[in-house]
Amino acid sequence: MGHLLPTNSVVYSLPGSNVFLKAIANSVDAYHKTDAQSFVIRSYAKDEAPLFFSVASEEVIDVSNLEVALPDFTGSDRSVDREGYVLKVAKAIEQCRATNGKIVLSRPVEVPMKTLHIGNSLISLRARYPQAFIYLLHSTTQGIWMGASPEVLLVKEEGMYTTMALAGTKWGEALFEQKEFDEQLTVARYILAMLEDTVVEVSDMYEHPFGPLRHLRTDFRWEDEREALEFAERLHPTPAVCGFPLERAQNFIQEVEGYDRSLYTGYLGTLTSNESAHLFVNLRCLQLFRDRALVYVGGGINALSDPEVEWEETEKKKDSVLSALHYE
Repeated sequence: MGHLLPTNSVVYSLPGSNVFLKAIANSVDAYHKTDAQSFVIRSYAKDEAPLFFSVASEEVIDVSNLEVALPDFTGSDRSVDREGYVLKVAKAIEQCRATNGKIVLSRPVEVPMKTLHIGNSLISLRARYPQAFIYLLHSTTQGIWMGASPEVLLVKEEGMYTTMALAGTKWGEALFEQKEFDEQLTVARYILAMLEDTVVEVSDMYEHPFGPLRHLRTDFRWEDEREALEFAERLHPTPAVCGFPLERAQNFIQEVEGYDRSLYTGYLGTLTSNESAHLFVNLRCLQLFRDRALVYVGGGINALSDPEVEWEETEKKKDSVLSALHYE
């Protein structure tokens, strides 16, 4: 008999950990109770408020026999084929040339599925991506999501904050080119602008692996007494998931992508009073249904992008998650 995950609960494993924790909510609130631990989920849409699972209990869990009651899929197929995505990328390139900016374009992919072995899939994701945030979320309002995010939005420990600019993608032996450096610098400059009222320590740019993929990364560190959610909402959405100039990119995404991102490219993670926070951008994720999954993938577009390469990048990102899954 498997261990059934109840609604409004989450199983997660922090980067660098081999342990999974199960957190069950005793309430779901529109505000963070600062004297308690919460698990926060935040959609991509800027005008939607975060939801907070007020954690009733948290325990280390053996996920090998974990099960979840998957819902039926009731929507329509929103997948975008190669030709359609390439045309959208071409439009994004035109705008980027006009604005000297960046647009993060994404697409959902509907994938038929055999019966998924939830526990072994989580174990596989944990082993394959040791520096990712691994999670399985069961939400009454948002459904069932699983992911392995490589990107920190915000960490706070002992009064010290950290975040990262993570952008630009290569695979195999390909070298990073000017397109990826420009893309990553756009994110880094935006983060510094959002933190202009504090003193920030900035690392050199370096490569960050995610299985067969490689990204460019810069780390930021600062000390501050203000609450984590204030900084999280300042940073979200960064140009790593939206674009720059921000408002132009948001409008383009709304007009051209043609679907609701929901929790994809939002953020999620833990808050403990005002002492600690571990929040992650919701990337490399999928929404689970009884006989299929919706996989969400995207990539940063700028004036130097090649539409065919951008399609291939989204295929690589899709495969990075799907190839780790296990079936009954």
